[in-house]
Amino acid sequence: MGTVLSESCKTASEAALAQPWRIGIHTDDLDQVSEVEVAAQWDTRLFRCERGPLGARVRLVQTDAFQIVENRFSSGVMVHGGIPQGAVVFGLATAQAQRYQGRPLDCRDVVVLQEADEIEYWCKGRSRLLTVAFDAPAVARAVEARWGVSLEFLARTRRLKLDARYPAGALQDELATFLAIPPDGSAVPPPRLPGQESLLDLFSRFLQPPAAAANESTPFRLRVARAAADYLRAHATESVSMTTLCRELGARERTIYLGFQERFGMPPHAYMTMLRMQAARKAFMAAPSGTRVTDVAFDVGIRHFGRFSAEYRSRFGESPSATLSRSARRPRLPASL
Repeated sequence: MGTVLSESCKTASEAALAQPWRIGIHTDDLDQVSEVEVAAQWDTRLFRCERGPLGARVRLVQTDAFQIVENRFSSGVMVHGGIPQGAVVFGLATAQAQRYQGRPLDCRDVVVLQEADEIEYWCKGRSRLLTVAFDAPAVARAVEARWGVSLEFLARTRRLKLDARYPAGALQDELATFLAIPPDGSAVPPPRLPGQESLLDLFSRFLQPPAAAANESTPFRLRVARAAADYLRAHATESVSMTTLCRELGARERTIYLGFQERFGMPPHAYMTMLRMQAARKAFMAAPSGTRVTDVAFDVGIRHFGRFSAEYRSRFGESPSATLSRSARRPRLPASL
């Protein structure tokens, strides 16, 4: 059940204030996580990729100069989407196993994203994801002054490395100090925030200078897997066979299967099941009184209702009818979202 711990999100125009705004939630609903991120100008979609209960914690602080977001998940998730407009984002992640755009992600990697980049991340087990977004011109000035490279060069490297002098997680811990949210009514003031240049300087001190961009192309099987995932998302409510995928993509079944396993950590049919289960849960959580489980299941492309109930319970730890019954009691995030 989601609980809002701080003031509500603001619109994009209200966010550009000298006074920072802070948000913190604990929830078991990934849609509430997405709502917070959409309010903060992210365009992300989150999916569970492991069975069982899931807990999520989100903390966010934003000023007119930068934004820091920390997400913690108790089990595996997949994230698709885009970053705030006009920003350069640095992302750090720690998980039991994780990949970004089909390639393994180490806990000492720092992913660099620009506006046109597509987020494609998945992990298994507990995870901690922390992103810092700056205005692109500010990052361009900082990397030119500190490392003598252009923003275009930095974007081509795609990943930076944490300096070996610092332990893994040290930068996340340092940045997380700015995310503290005093309890409502507390006399303790929130932590003082640095200016943009100070935060950029702090951030860059933890990083190794960028190396020359590796001139490596994405393997064909990973490109095919990406195209297959796009096709499945566009046809999630339809019956899509492997034969159809092979015909549409002009690729062999083995290529698609191996590419999916490498890029998303699961075969195509499991990816489609994940999409449908998440769509069903979202519909249940927003359903009006009188909604039937079978109607929702049919709408999201489920045709085997007995298997659906068993899979849903295994994935979310409760039956579809239980989700429906508690959706009416679920507290909503503020209407300003």
